[in-house]
Amino acid sequence: MSIKDTSQDQVWLLHVDGSSTTQGSGAGIVITTPQGEDLEFAIKFGFKASNNEAEYEALVIGMRMAHEAGTRHLLAYSDSQLIVKQVESAYEAKEESMIQYLQQITDLKTGFNHFQIIQIPKEENAKVDCLSKLTMLIHGGRNPCPPRDTWRMLWSPRRHKDSGQQNPVSRILLANHEAGCDPINIVGPFPLAASQRKFLLVAIDYFTKWVEAEPLARITEGEVMKFIWKNIVFRFGIPREIISENGRQFQGQRIQEWCRGLHIRQKFTTVAHAQANEQVEVTNRILVQGIKRRLERVGGNWVEELTSVLWAYRTTPRGSTGKSPFQLVYGTEAIILAELGIPSHRVMNFFEKCNESLLRENLDLIEELREKAFMRIQRYKNIMINSYNKRVRSRSFQVGDLVLRRVDTLKPIGK
Repeated sequence: MSIKDTSQDQVWLLHVDGSSTTQGSGAGIVITTPQGEDLEFAIKFGFKASNNEAEYEALVIGMRMAHEAGTRHLLAYSDSQLIVKQVESAYEAKEESMIQYLQQITDLKTGFNHFQIIQIPKEENAKVDCLSKLTMLIHGGRNPCPPRDTWRMLWSPRRHKDSGQQNPVSRILLANHEAGCDPINIVGPFPLAASQRKFLLVAIDYFTKWVEAEPLARITEGEVMKFIWKNIVFRFGIPREIISENGRQFQGQRIQEWCRGLHIRQKFTTVAHAQANEQVEVTNRILVQGIKRRLERVGGNWVEELTSVLWAYRTTPRGSTGKSPFQLVYGTEAIILAELGIPSHRVMNFFEKCNESLLRENLDLIEELREKAFMRIQRYKNIMINSYNKRVRSRSFQVGDLVLRRVDTLKPIGK
């Protein structure tokens, strides 16, 4: 049975946002499947567009992608009052371009059994707003973010052969954290807490969304080394490489010598230069900011609240995988407090004698669990990519062929 067969009668969600600046225009699109996966797209337009035109273009592209994926029931969200009201026929479109876009949307609506568009506040549309602005970093058709078919973390090793004897738990944890990297992220400052702590050093696994964080008073070379040693090496083994931001605390002589002594390869990124920032992942940035907003509400008590915030995040299923970070790391869902107050099926049917063997069985099945989550995401994404690429004309060139090249106007020299 295909994806279209299983999902066409269920409601899909579409969040869109357009952005237009002097650097260009683009669209941010997030399509949420009935299973809860978020399919994120940042598309840069090859033409100039006003802000309203960019909003319309994002909606048109999103509707086409959703239709190609097989949905027949689509609920769209936009923070543009003008676009929503014009689509609902509450406002009249007077500009020729707006009329043409409305006609396209009217034609696309016929492909759905049910279509509705709803206006939402801008803060509820933050993810697609971030994606639309990310397109301003794309130069020459190259996305500053790397392909998503690799596991990437703010810290983590790439795959390497296990050495020595390991118990099943350590083997699974090492396998989970052997991957590519994103930079270690510094969050803060927060309100001053006990021991003068006001910063967070955060690491996020790209695939499982597992978070490691530690409050610090200062972010120094020594503190970064302690964080890596305690939260990474002691738990998951020595990483093969670490990618960090291009700050002094990450590239000082002391930490570089320490990494060389452990045979850890260092790589650096910089947000200021998008072309060199190959490992920056916008999703991780959104997650970090989400944690920061939650902690800011409790003022100076944020250090005491950090543990509960991390626990809530680790045990909450993520839309992109359909599983919680805890389950993707350990192979088993954690028992949360709500299940003790209102006993769940597994709490009521707990048998201590066979519990140990069942947990070990979950460790044997964890790779299959991760592969299914990853394949499900890729399956939907491939449908969207193929739909968008249908309008792309492939051209190949040989050495010596003449091609058109844009020549930027040079500034005049002289008086």
